[in-house]
Amino acid sequence: MDDWSLPADLSKPTPRKVGMSGTFKGTVVLIVGLFATLVLPISAIGYSVFHKAEVLKDRGVEVAGVVERTYTTISRKAYQYHVVYTFTPKGLAGAAPSAIRAEAVVSSTDFQKASPGRRLPIMYDPSDLSNSRPNIADEVRKAEPFDVVKLTLLAVLGFVSVALLLCSFRIVRYFRDSAILRWGQAVPATIVREEEQTTRGGPTSKVTYRFKDATGKLVEGSQKYVPTATDSRPGFSAHRMKFMFNPTVVFDPKDSARNILYPSTSAELR
Repeated sequence: MDDWSLPADLSKPTPRKVGMSGTFKGTVVLIVGLFATLVLPISAIGYSVFHKAEVLKDRGVEVAGVVERTYTTISRKAYQYHVVYTFTPKGLAGAAPSAIRAEAVVSSTDFQKASPGRRLPIMYDPSDLSNSRPNIADEVRKAEPFDVVKLTLLAVLGFVSVALLLCSFRIVRYFRDSAILRWGQAVPATIVREEEQTTRGGPTSKVTYRFKDATGKLVEGSQKYVPTATDSRPGFSAHRMKFMFNPTVVFDPKDSARNILYPSTSAELR
């Protein structure tokens, strides 16, 4: 540690000025962007389904239709019951072609009643003939459109909850690191161990370090996601050197267990 030198940014008097690091901002934007690309299409599909069900309930017109064929599929280990049917809208009676062919997923009970060739009531939207479905036992008018999109809404809430949880972890880490950088004491550190770990983004290292706090107590800590020595990707070698060359720890003077191997990946000195 004889050749250790205090980084220039840490030589500033406390409280030091701290801001969000580029890594922190990029991670939050990535999380929000990733989940937005999932949530927005699901929300759009859910709204379309809800709107069509609401329109059929409010202003749908009922006519007699004929079952053309039925079949089942398996989705997520559950059966889905499909009915293919034809119907003639009232305004197109006698016109050529007049029959509209459509398909709907129905309950197992309705599926049993919809044998090929059987007549069944069909509810359709006069302004959008692609919007129709079987109306056995007047279920279209009895149904609540919100029930149709319950699963979609739960999926959206699930995605949003996960995104908020991931962002909250990063935000908590940012406030922790910013407080340490603002008021902390900087001392030299010794790298005692490096373990390579496999992640989705490629191999990284977990670095274990030791330092002595203001009372002379030997404290050990660790830093994950340090680039490995063999990582040849652009910029990763320079990022590794920030941790491994002139290793420095900043710790909370009131509790040396609260420490970071400088620099922080969440907060940075300004």
